[in-house]
Amino acid sequence: FPSHDKGKVFRVGIDGGVFFVEDSRNADAMGSGCLSALTAMDMGADAITAVKMAAKRDVNTGGKIRHYKVK
Repeated sequence: FPSHDKGKVFRVGIDGGVFFVEDSRNADAMGSGCLSALTAMDMGADAITAVKMAAKRDVNTGGKIRHYKVK
């Protein structure tokens, strides 16, 4: 990443064989329950609560929830 991007959070991945880098300015979620989690966060839930809510609707979401604070 260029030096002027220090301190920013990026989402990096591969979609359809295409490598991408996105500036993550808003709440983000990945995985099978991501749409439910994003909707929960749009409605005011914090990230942990959003994952718990997504797990109620998506059978592939669950297990131990780990969270990390990015400073």
